[in-house]
Amino acid sequence: MKALRNADVPKRCACCGRVYACEADYFRMTEALGSRASSIKAVNDDIDGACVELYRNCSGGSTLLALFSHRRDPTEASNERRRRFGVLLD
Repeated sequence: MKALRNADVPKRCACCGRVYACEADYFRMTEALGSRASSIKAVNDDIDGACVELYRNCSGGSTLLALFSHRRDPTEASNERRRRFGVLLD
C-alpha cells in the first residue's frame, strides 16, 4: 500500500485523544478489528481514484479509518512485470 494520503495524517482518536503522527504509528499503536470484521475495503475516491480504506482499533475505544491511495502502475511494462512475477511464483 502507498503511504497515507496527506489529509489522513495525523490521525487522532476522538475517544482518548491519542495522536498517530505517521503511518508507522497508525499500524504500530492500533490493533486489527478482529476475526469477525474485515478491516480492508476497496473504494473509488473522487480525488485519488481506486483506494483502500483500512480500519484499525485504538486502545481508547475508537475505530479509526485511514485511506491509502492505489499505487499500481497501469503501464504495459508493469503489467508484463506482474505477469512474469506470477509465472515465477507458479
